[in-house]
Amino acid sequence: MASYTRHRDRNTTGPLTQTVLSGNSYVGYHTPPEDNYPWGPTVLGTSYLWEQSEAMDDNLTTGWFKARRKGCIVNNDMSQSRTRITRSSFSAYRKYMYDCYGHACFDETQGVIDFDTYCTSSQLSYWADIVPPSSPSDSDIATAKELAITDAFAGVSEAVYLSGQDAAEARQTINMFVDYLRDAVRLLRNVRKLRINASGLSAKELSNQWLRYRYGLRPLMYSIKQTIDAVQAIGRPPRCTSRGFRRLSGSATTNLGTVNTTRGNWVAGAVFDVFGYHTRDVLVSAGVLFENTIRSMSYQQAFGLRVDDILPTAWELVPYSFVVDWFCNVGQIVRAWSPCSEGQILTSWVKVNRLDTVKLEFSNWRASPTYTEPDERLDRTGLDISMSDGSEVREYFTVTREARPERPVIPSVEIRLDMAKLLDILTLIRQLY
Repeated sequence: MASYTRHRDRNTTGPLTQTVLSGNSYVGYHTPPEDNYPWGPTVLGTSYLWEQSEAMDDNLTTGWFKARRKGCIVNNDMSQSRTRITRSSFSAYRKYMYDCYGHACFDETQGVIDFDTYCTSSQLSYWADIVPPSSPSDSDIATAKELAITDAFAGVSEAVYLSGQDAAEARQTINMFVDYLRDAVRLLRNVRKLRINASGLSAKELSNQWLRYRYGLRPLMYSIKQTIDAVQAIGRPPRCTSRGFRRLSGSATTNLGTVNTTRGNWVAGAVFDVFGYHTRDVLVSAGVLFENTIRSMSYQQAFGLRVDDILPTAWELVPYSFVVDWFCNVGQIVRAWSPCSEGQILTSWVKVNRLDTVKLEFSNWRASPTYTEPDERLDRTGLDISMSDGSEVREYFTVTREARPERPVIPSVEIRLDMAKLLDILTLIRQLY
């Protein structure tokens, strides 16, 4: 099937809103208060509440619809980007007082926050000055791709229940479970007779009890659950999809300082603080589409009794292999490269959704102590400014999909620790030393 590259783009905008200035002035003690001089409204400018541009590049396969009806699988590379700018509405009120003539002036501006209008050309670099989050970086995203791809390939030949592992560890698991029950009965008897001594609550004894619970009682309960799941999995549909996911996120805040508005701005004579916020959210998803060569899942595949399950079972039987898997995905690499005698891989892909949200926020509006009106004959005695806080947000969203990615060979570092696993490490160290 022939294919060719296609590019598409689209630009859309929200409502076009006017920014309007209107006011009122009067002379306080020369004329009655009701003698005032309203002026305006004057349209200062127009801005869109939001603007959005989209672009997409993909490889289009000729006759893909007919090919799909025949059972062919179409899987091509694709990239998509979207940029959206959202502005908030605002209202500002200014009041000027002068001594010489008892003159006062009021004006009010209502419109849309547009950062480019308030700042000089040197201050427009604030968008570039916003510090991006240190994580997730490009290398973090690349590692997440490898982890997701490995998980997807590992799920193709993964058995529901590695019964061979439990069979090899059955004696040890049963002994630990029996010891756990024996100690629990002894502890209950001591409690009833109020004969709890210090030796029974020593650190070593507590560590022994913890390990017996974690690796004696819990594995036995988990094996029972896996046995039920394996029985239910027999008869899986011929075609299945194995998936892997990773989510990453990070944020950073930047104090960009203070901006003084100048003459010609919509709200002249004001000072406001500017803060920049940058958040990054990444979703990596990988998939492998495969088809079983048999009509349905067999009990050998469900219970891990195939030749395909020898390598995963051998890795699970390596002492402390589960600790290694807490820090890197060796076990998943072994599963991803295990043979799949009962299945056929049809296609695979990996997709990265990345959203960078950059926000400029304007707050703490106040009068500038150094601002003077254009008419220097008027001796200004006061400037009062009140304005609602506002923001301008720019969202950069990208989607990239790679068809048929390479299967990773080298394990990737991924630390997966919680409080229970940290306690396991401490107890294991206690047992060894």
